[in-house]
Amino acid sequence: MPLFPLLFPAILRVSYTHLEVYKRQGSFGPFASSCPFGSSGPVGSFGPSGLPDPFGSTSSLESFGSSGPLGPFGSSSSLGPFGSSGPPASAFLKTWFAICKGSKGEISWPDFPSAASAFPPRNTTGIRAGIMNIKKDSKIEENCSTRRFLFDHKAINELKSMSTSDETKPTRYQVVSSFISKHMIVAIKEQCCDKTRPMVACHTVDIRRRMGQPFSKGVVGNLVWPALVVLEGVNKNTEIIDLVKILKEGLAKLTKDLFLKLQNDPSFLWSDEYAELMLEGIASNKPISLVFTSWANMGFNEVDFGCGKPFWLSHRGGTKESISNTVILMETREGIEAWIRMSEQHIAILEDDVDFLRFALFNPSVLL
Repeated sequence: MPLFPLLFPAILRVSYTHLEVYKRQGSFGPFASSCPFGSSGPVGSFGPSGLPDPFGSTSSLESFGSSGPLGPFGSSSSLGPFGSSGPPASAFLKTWFAICKGSKGEISWPDFPSAASAFPPRNTTGIRAGIMNIKKDSKIEENCSTRRFLFDHKAINELKSMSTSDETKPTRYQVVSSFISKHMIVAIKEQCCDKTRPMVACHTVDIRRRMGQPFSKGVVGNLVWPALVVLEGVNKNTEIIDLVKILKEGLAKLTKDLFLKLQNDPSFLWSDEYAELMLEGIASNKPISLVFTSWANMGFNEVDFGCGKPFWLSHRGGTKESISNTVILMETREGIEAWIRMSEQHIAILEDDVDFLRFALFNPSVLL
């Protein structure tokens, strides 16, 4: 049974009455979640949406703020099933701190029905999932290490100037992710036994922003979709502007009209158009995937439990068995941080890549 790449949102039932009780008790209790699309997508390292969760079944967010006269302190949140969809996680944390402060006016009330009504559970047996057709018994995890790199504003501006033309006006995300893609592929190919395998970049896209109404920021559910682009012939001499163009073309396919078709046409998941989006034509060639997601503009830096807003956000690092070739991008005051997870031999090559380190600062000190 294929793990369908995301549609049917996991509706996270959080009772705000219970939140008030937990506040009075000085603790925060467990919450329930359901995965309403049946056996086609079990919760686990693939996330409740069915889309592979690049950082395991729980995503840890650490936020560092100032505690005034006591100096800096750190707090950590394990987002669990919220991890694969940032807006609900952000709204959840904001509501938590609003309740802690007694600021009822700041509570972000969730909208549970909209996503479930738009994308109800379906029987996805036999859909043409292409490269997203990951069997439950597939071994997709390996020993990986996570590294933190900073692209400061100067580096980002230089990358943008290298990637801008009359036809191409890239965003910060597009130039940084394209640059990282190039150098990850170079590192992988140096230690890859089969260099003929296709390279695919998967960029998670927020359906809310593409569709607009009726999906407000308060809508709860994993409303994300994979933008899949094939990166052919990438090597040390590949121009970043060429990769940016490929990414922009892939993102441009994910329009409001496409998602309306997905919502209203029951046969769409079995169509040639859907199969093309899922790169069905190269699935048998066992492509190597790079997974990108952005935590920018999620509001995590607004979470204030009474000791000030965080001045730095991080992702859980370390070495563990997990899905390789994944990247989380986060906006900081200094620029964009990239948390890159690769197999140990590949991340070691990336760390020694002089051309990569010209723009990417490896684990610099955090400015207070």
